[in-house]
Amino acid sequence: FDLVFLDPPYASDGREETLTELFSSRILSPRARVVVEGPAKLPLAPLPGVCVVDERRYGDTALIWLEPRGRSRGGDE
Repeated sequence: FDLVFLDPPYASDGREETLTELFSSRILSPRARVVVEGPAKLPLAPLPGVCVVDERRYGDTALIWLEPRGRSRGGDE
């Protein structure tokens, strides 16, 4: 996959476990982007091999853009 949207239930925030599984699997392309939604008051823990590209807050909600660490940002090379 090149693009994944993740919006787990706020009450059972399992973002780190889910993201660790996702990024360690072989289903993401090397140039994948993952957008994860979660509560703004609960920061996302650092994940091995994952880089935070952007983070936006909208009231009580945070959107975080992630990609595999080392991903080329040079266009479609």
